[in-house]
Amino acid sequence: MALDGAFLRHIKIELEEALIGFRVEKIYQPAKDEIVLSMRGQGGARKLLMSAKADSPRVHLTDFAPENPQTPPMLCMLLRKHLQGARILELNQPPLERILEFRLETLDELGDRVERRLVLEAMGRSANLLLLDGEGRIIDCIRRVDGDLGRGQRQLLPGLFYRQPPAPDKLNPFTIEPEELRLVLENPLGKEWDKLLLWRGSWPSAPAATGSGWRRSWRNSKTM
Repeated sequence: MALDGAFLRHIKIELEEALIGFRVEKIYQPAKDEIVLSMRGQGGARKLLMSAKADSPRVHLTDFAPENPQTPPMLCMLLRKHLQGARILELNQPPLERILEFRLETLDELGDRVERRLVLEAMGRSANLLLLDGEGRIIDCIRRVDGDLGRGQRQLLPGLFYRQPPAPDKLNPFTIEPEELRLVLENPLGKEWDKLLLWRGSWPSAPAATGSGWRRSWRNSKTM
């Protein structure tokens, strides 16, 4: 299935439980748009795959040991310079966006503690993986984008401050108040209906949503 924002939300929760506090031991780049972080923590050793492939962007734990090129690509060397030994502090995701950010703490060349951020934009053909410094500047990324500022397009280039894509004008079913959601579901022809982000396969259809089945589904989602 396609990696949408709701599915990524649950991946984030799973990775938080598995990786917070882990340190990056090794970094590999087996393919042009994929990296593998080998980490260790109290739970043992883990490998994290982050892919910015246009046809299948994803992030997940893996036991697979991919074959790596004899000479590491430049981005891999840069990631090793900035992230080797770094500790994962937290994971962040804009509400139901296909963006996952890893915030890490490491030491710079002077031995001072600094933060780095590794951001996966799992957005189809626009998928990207970016390394940011503690101030949010782009150190480098898998796909550099020289956007047209006149048309409001983002530029993703080293040295620039990272800007997330514009947030969609939609409602978030995980944070919306139950009464507001009930009114939206009772009026499927209203303009607010199109703004509702539905997690495919987990939400009932509009007619059923106004009954007890919707209430049970809603209460369960609020506890996830």
